[in-house]
Amino acid sequence: KQRAVNNWDYERLILEEFPFVYKVNCINNYCRNKYAPGQVTVVPIVNLKNKGDVNIDLQPPRASYWDLRKMESYLNTKTSPFVKLHAVNPGINKVLVRSKVRLRNGKDRGFYLRMLNDELVCFLTPWAARGGEVLSFSAKVYLSSIISFIDSKDYVEFVTGMEMNQYKEDE
Repeated sequence: KQRAVNNWDYERLILEEFPFVYKVNCINNYCRNKYAPGQVTVVPIVNLKNKGDVNIDLQPPRASYWDLRKMESYLNTKTSPFVKLHAVNPGINKVLVRSKVRLRNGKDRGFYLRMLNDELVCFLTPWAARGGEVLSFSAKVYLSSIISFIDSKDYVEFVTGMEMNQYKEDE
């Protein structure tokens, strides 16, 4: 009925009105990392596929400031006047991975280390993957999954000294 009452309504209205949005999450009674009664936060993930920009691959899937304001404005016409609405981009954490890798005999060190780095970046940034990897709002990266990914490569003999650090955007 084109009214926003619950989370499902907010999410479907955004997906219908803004075709560049791939996925959206709605959080009730939440604003700026704290409980806030009467406030609704909408978090869209933008579809970056087929954008045509060569350097777009590593950009996080974020909406522009103006697109976020348009979403707020659109939803404000569909919801109760007592609801305070916020549209924000998803928080994306950065991961720094360090390890020692032994390549199989006869493999060019420079070429295969570069290839491994590129494949690892695609593994850790699902929006950059061409295979249509599904994005999640609560994805977790485990050190064991990274070790398993690296070890699965046919040019890698073994992995040692694995270290992973996670950073928030403001750090």
